[in-house]
Amino acid sequence: LEKVWREGKGITHALSTFAYNTQAVGLYSKFGMAPLCTVPLMYTKPDKLPKRKPTGLKIIDTLTKADYDWINNLEGKIRGYVRPQEWMFWKSSDRYKIYLFKDRGKRVGYSMTGTHGELAPAGAVSKKHLVNIVYEMLYLSNVRDDNTIRLFCPTHNIELYKMLLKNGLRMDEMLIFMSDTPYGDFDRYLPATLAIF
Repeated sequence: LEKVWREGKGITHALSTFAYNTQAVGLYSKFGMAPLCTVPLMYTKPDKLPKRKPTGLKIIDTLTKADYDWINNLEGKIRGYVRPQEWMFWKSSDRYKIYLFKDRGKRVGYSMTGTHGELAPAGAVSKKHLVNIVYEMLYLSNVRDDNTIRLFCPTHNIELYKMLLKNGLRMDEMLIFMSDTPYGDFDRYLPATLAIF
């Protein structure tokens, strides 16, 4: 870490590690990173989900340039930075499907499904909307390979965590997200992978 560590204006450091790995947590803490939240890796089989209930959200699966601009703007507010190149990569791949969600005609969030069981990234304008979006995503999953839905759930949004448990998801592993600066609004965001939080 000392060999690769960089300091300077605008440089921050963040990572995830297993909650049981107290040596890693201690080491990263010595470098100034603190645990910001727990992040359970959760899973279920699509056929284990209970009967779908309506959330009132309108699901859009054909997005415009204006929709992608809106997604990038919201991600900038939630995550602190945007990733337009990644969205264009996902859009061009047949492995992923991107969705936009509207409530009473207004955009309220976005998410993506992948053929390996991914249900994220997902972001929303409010905690409540994120809960409803992730709920809808459970039923929009286009899993092909191992027939298992998997997602990382930052526990800042307790209602999201409770909804997932209520709908049959179970914890596979518990991770901790650590950073040396406040990072993202995990009340309104679900990461796709902890490698690119």
